[in-house]
Amino acid sequence: GGAAVLEVDVAEGDFQRLRKQRLIRPKPFDVSDRPEFRRRTQWVLEPGGVEALNRDNIEIRRVK
Repeated sequence: GGAAVLEVDVAEGDFQRLRKQRLIRPKPFDVSDRPEFRRRTQWVLEPGGVEALNRDNIEIRRVK
């Protein structure tokens, strides 16, 4: 499998904690991504970010 876009529901406080801990960062979508994503910003998890989400039992869904 290649890259996938995931939709992750994160409470505002948890999101801010991830940002302060530098476990998530904003990154623009690439021109090769689907057109509906190109004018949006994606949040990319850094190493340790997935573990933090799993620890907090955050629900993750793949965008089709």
